[in-house]
Amino acid sequence: MKGENFFIEVFSGDVVGRHEKGKEYLKDYKTVSRKHAKFFKQAGIWYVEDLNSTNGVYINGKRINGKEIIKKGDRISLSLSLELTVDDLH
Repeated sequence: MKGENFFIEVFSGDVVGRHEKGKEYLKDYKTVSRKHAKFFKQAGIWYVEDLNSTNGVYINGKRINGKEIIKKGDRISLSLSLELTVDDLH
């Protein structure tokens, strides 16, 4: 996933947040939870799951509840202060 000035490579099962994967970039984003979202692949399909974060997870501007499918080119926001773009899926 690409941010404005950084790239976070996630693998199935990775948790992204201020104290998890990407913490070197996300630590200063106070609206991002310590354990914000989990990314995983199931039956060849990629998903993102909101881990009960305070400020939510959004895909292409729509807040999700639970887990949702993600595709290349989707814009994933961890709160409204940080938007990442799905660059590639393997």
